[in-house]
Amino acid sequence: MTEKDLCIVNIGNTSTRIYTEGREITVPTGELTAEMIPSGVPCAVSSVVPEKTRQLKDARADIFWITKDTPGMPDLSQVDASTVGADRLANAAKLLSDGVLPAVTIDCGTAINCEIVSRDGAFLGGAIYPGRKLLRKALHLFTAQLPEIPENPTLPEDFPGKNTKHCLEWGTDGMAAAAIGDFITRTRILFPGESLRIVFCGGDGDFFYQQFKDQPGVESGGAEFTRDGIRALYERAKVQKI
Repeated sequence: MTEKDLCIVNIGNTSTRIYTEGREITVPTGELTAEMIPSGVPCAVSSVVPEKTRQLKDARADIFWITKDTPGMPDLSQVDASTVGADRLANAAKLLSDGVLPAVTIDCGTAINCEIVSRDGAFLGGAIYPGRKLLRKALHLFTAQLPEIPENPTLPEDFPGKNTKHCLEWGTDGMAAAAIGDFITRTRILFPGESLRIVFCGGDGDFFYQQFKDQPGVESGGAEFTRDGIRALYERAKVQKI
């Protein structure tokens, strides 16, 4: 199946990516409508926004939805699968389809979603952290004077910060990086003596990849890792129906 044979939609909290006809369209999730999704081709959707899920289900009966019951999922018996978002399920399924296990995906966006899949293909759970933009926005909204600053591709060169902007970068980016470092350390403990594959992905994945790229097993999955997981699940389900 080529990219033109399937429309893939990844509905996130902030933005939605629509992959169709070999190209990508990104729209704010609040502005997404059913009319933006092309008809006449198969469509696979991952959504973490219940309101948009309901709207699309009312408008389109032919959509393939990513759920805990989709064929190709890891063994979900060790987690409460009813509470796991579709994007996290797609990422875990992509790890499983790649076959290099045990593995972790760290999907960096509005939230930073971390999934762990064991060598025997079981989804062990993970962690959800606030992303860099969310940390910045919280400080801005709940203080009187702190500005909301844009995300930079790297941490400031000098420590400690000498102005408010650099102090905010160390306080938000530094906090996020430290949290992910702790998650990686704890995950390695789960697999003593094993090589752990660690995949950074998502729209803000490159920032975190740069912080950890020198550690063993770390790689970049790019911004389209979740898309590829959705595609892998769709193709697995299609094969099982034949």
